[in-house]
Amino acid sequence: MTFSEQIGMAIRVQRKRQKISQKDFCARAGMGAQNLWYIERGKTQMPIDTLERVCKALGHPDGATGIFSLACEINMAGHPVGVYGH
Repeated sequence: MTFSEQIGMAIRVQRKRQKISQKDFCARAGMGAQNLWYIERGKTQMPIDTLERVCKALGHPDGATGIFSLACEINMAGHPVGVYGH
């Protein structure tokens, strides 16, 4: 799994855990649905300003620490712990 895929999965998992719809998330982050689709699937490398908006939309106003922590968890387990029944 690439780093972009790990970050994308972390973003998707956090968005779903918080029960934020794609539409609401896009409005909060100031992006289109297609852009979110590419980000959550790791199909694009996000610019830092986009990562900052994504983190704020997920409730991480001071940075991406939570996203990076979850990405590390995904890297070690291959999937987020507590998701997919593991």
